[in-house]
Amino acid sequence: MINHCSSRFDKPVVNTTETTDATASIALLEDTHGPRRNVRLTNRRLTEVVSRDTKTINWHLLRCSVVNWDKTPSNLGFAVYTTRTHALRRVMASGTIPCSVEEIRQVLRPSTSDSYAAIMHELFGEDFVHGAIVHRVSDTETGSNEDNVDPVSGKDTREFRRHRPKVNDISVKTALFAKRHALARNEQWCFVDCTQILGGDNGDGFSVTMSTLDSGDVFAGKCHTRDCDVRQMHGIRAGYAVVPVVTKEVRVSFYAHFLSDSASNRDRSHSFLFTASNATARIKQGVSSRAQMKRLTMMAHATARLAVLVRRRRLGAQKMTSRTYMARNTRCVCCASTMRSSTHLGLSSKKRVRRQCQLCGYYVCEGCSSNQEAQRSQDNAFSVVRICDNCMERVDDAVYDAIPADNSETLEPTIHPNAPGSEVATKVLARLLRDTLVNASEPELPAVKNVIMQLVEEEVKAPASPQPSEHPYGRRLTMESSQEDYLLALQSQLQIPERPLSSCTLAGASGRAYPLAYSDSNAGVPLFPLPDNELERLRAVNKARLTEVRNLPELELICTLASKELCCKTTLVTLINHDTQYILASNNPVFRNGAGPRDQALCAHTIMGQLPMLVPHTAADCAV
Repeated sequence: MINHCSSRFDKPVVNTTETTDATASIALLEDTHGPRRNVRLTNRRLTEVVSRDTKTINWHLLRCSVVNWDKTPSNLGFAVYTTRTHALRRVMASGTIPCSVEEIRQVLRPSTSDSYAAIMHELFGEDFVHGAIVHRVSDTETGSNEDNVDPVSGKDTREFRRHRPKVNDISVKTALFAKRHALARNEQWCFVDCTQILGGDNGDGFSVTMSTLDSGDVFAGKCHTRDCDVRQMHGIRAGYAVVPVVTKEVRVSFYAHFLSDSASNRDRSHSFLFTASNATARIKQGVSSRAQMKRLTMMAHATARLAVLVRRRRLGAQKMTSRTYMARNTRCVCCASTMRSSTHLGLSSKKRVRRQCQLCGYYVCEGCSSNQEAQRSQDNAFSVVRICDNCMERVDDAVYDAIPADNSETLEPTIHPNAPGSEVATKVLARLLRDTLVNASEPELPAVKNVIMQLVEEEVKAPASPQPSEHPYGRRLTMESSQEDYLLALQSQLQIPERPLSSCTLAGASGRAYPLAYSDSNAGVPLFPLPDNELERLRAVNKARLTEVRNLPELELICTLASKELCCKTTLVTLINHDTQYILASNNPVFRNGAGPRDQALCAHTIMGQLPMLVPHTAADCAV
């Protein structure tokens, strides 16, 4: 099998050999006639390569035929199958993972080079040295702006495009693997991959196809032969297939094949894409069939580690309890057994040693808990946390499909400073209020004026007088003031102090300060937590009869302003009573006059502190 090399029609370059490969690559990258391109092949050619190779892998036939292959047990319920003929070497791994199709998609299709390198490190460990995503093909380019005639063969390509599989997310990647022993060489793989939806009986499944590219056609993200002694992996066609089995369980398969050395050399000798000198150089640089088969077998065994990555991402989406929180329960919340503080009574008592679950916050015995790896940064750095069995069930029951491949904001939500040159908060709010005032109808005008008066008076200390008096910055506003007076006040009197970034902190930045308690059934959402000032808060709510305050125009206006400033679809003003959450106002009529149980309300957790609370993905967070 030959590698997919560029033709003279893709981009004219000088011939590359083992001694001039790096020099030619640098010259191409310094092309001043257009933006830098890290791959020689055109987007049309890359699309054709992955489309043809996608058709050559029949996943259904492979799953049926592996029963006749040599089987090797792997980890986590996976099995690895290998077979070989005189011309073809093949390897396949297959197993099930308890997760959704979308979760596996986010792991297999990273969006950045850093995420790609981190996932490769987790899959292959120290065998993986480095790699990068060097080029992406826009989905809008995979089916348009294509010539009707193949520049190499001169054949009409329209018929091929009508019957080729629909592929997307095409990208060119590199991977450098470490040598396995002192006499071996590092192995480099340059390839193009894509995704394809699997229809028919495969439900919402998808496949990933990887096709080897010639290293001379990739100009970045790789180690040149001039810099270090590497061997190129060649002629490989590989891929992953993800098919749903039952609800929240998928079957993941990895497959790869390549021609043996004798068959590959025979193909090269008859290929017009290779000159004699280039063929000799490429064969010399290529990985032997034996070494390449070992590398692919290692990749097949690593497929089982996808389950570990999925579990890490799930736990990374949870907000753990603060380490300063001290639980008070004396019995295990899972088995109700009495716990011990040490193992001084012997090894048989070790499973009853007291541990603390870092998710719910309660003490549990060691036998009802386990150490788990939770992702803590985008580069897949993880921390080991103790999680009880009950909490692990809740983690597995949550929904993680909305978490993107780049989940850095889920792991570590951060407050970003204003962009240089952006409007300050005072001008933004003044502009929104000015537009609202100018466009307000007669019934809406009193509410708009009332909100402006309240905001202006909060920012400026005015003398307490029942009559209008002179204001430090002008005349004090009243309901009888003209529109010009209100516009002038917005321009001169409204002042919102800027806060330094260091003082902007989110609730739970160092962990949740309260535990998660559940009812006896241990199902559904946790019971709502109680703040320290709960009795005082409820007395104030009842005294002011706040539950009767519904749909005030001023509150609805505040919701509208917040929606515009935060660029969100819906905003609510809610009130938490003894066991009920009331929606007092909203910019969305669907939510007005609404009410619901307190234990199902996000605001039941918001009132636990004074800091703003951010939950990136509520469906994935077990606390809410």
